[in-house]
Amino acid sequence: MLINPAIFAERGVDLPELPTRSWTFDEFLETAKKLSYDSDGDGTNDNFAVSFAASDLLNSTAWLHVFGGRMFNDDETEVIINSPEGVAGLQFMVDAIYEYEIAPRGAEGMGIYDVIGLFHQGRTAIGYGGPYEIGRIDRYVNEGQLQDAFDVHIAPYPYLPEVGQIAHHTSGGFIVFRQTNDEKRDKVMEFANFLVNAENTASLKTLLYVTARKSVNDVIYEGSKFEDEISVYMNAIEGGVPYFGSTNLNFSPADPFLQAAFEAAFSRTKTPQEALDDFAREANRVLFGS
Repeated sequence: MLINPAIFAERGVDLPELPTRSWTFDEFLETAKKLSYDSDGDGTNDNFAVSFAASDLLNSTAWLHVFGGRMFNDDETEVIINSPEGVAGLQFMVDAIYEYEIAPRGAEGMGIYDVIGLFHQGRTAIGYGGPYEIGRIDRYVNEGQLQDAFDVHIAPYPYLPEVGQIAHHTSGGFIVFRQTNDEKRDKVMEFANFLVNAENTASLKTLLYVTARKSVNDVIYEGSKFEDEISVYMNAIEGGVPYFGSTNLNFSPADPFLQAAFEAAFSRTKTPQEALDDFAREANRVLFGS
C-alpha cells in the first residue's frame, strides 16, 4: 500500500511505525475512519482512506487474502475463494463503501487508473503499489499529468493476527534459452550481460525498481531517501503468495467472472456470498471443466 503522510498529518493520524510499518486490521480500520471525512458539509464523505475498483483484480483480490481467503485448494484443482474467509473479505469491502464510508461509491465501474487518480488528487490517503509507483508520481509531474509531486511511504496491507501478513508474490525477468545457433547464442548472451551489468543494475535506482536479489537491493538503495521504503517493501513481500495460482496455471479465462463478482458485490445486486459462489462455479468450469 502507498500512504500520503501529509494527509495523515493533516488528520492527526500516526503512520504505522518503522521498520516494517505493519498494522493490524483493527488499527487500519480505526485509522481509515479518521482519514475519511465530509469536506463540503453535505453529510456524505467525499475524502476517503482508500478506494476499490472492480476491474482492478489484483488489489481487490488482496483484500480477500487479508481475511484468509485463498483462490485455490492446495493442489490447484478447485477454486475455493467462496470460502467463509473469502466472503468475509468481500463483505468488508462492501461495508467499507456503504457502512464505514472509508471508500467511495462507484467501485463497480472503476479501474486501477481511477484508483491511482483519486490518490494523486489527494481524495484518498492510501493507494496501492510498490516502489515503482512512487517513481510514477515524479514521472507524471514531468509529463504534465500531475501538478505537484508529494511524498509517499510504503506500508503492507493490514493483517489479521490469525491469518498473518499477506502480500502478492510474483516476479518478472528475462530467460535465455539454449541456442544451437552460435551467432544467435552470442548475441543473446551479450544482451543478457548488458541487462545485468553493474551500470544498468545501478540505474534501476532511478526508476525505483527492485531486483530479484535482496543483496543487490540493499546495496543500490543504501543511503537513499527511499531506503526505508525499499526495506518495508522487501519485508512485506517475504510473506507473499501468488493470488491467482502458480505459473503452471493460466488464470486469465476466469478474469471476466472475477470482475463480474466484484461488480455485483460493489453494486449490491448480489451478496458477497452469492457473487463469489457464482464466480467459483464459472471459474471451475472454465479452468477445470468441472
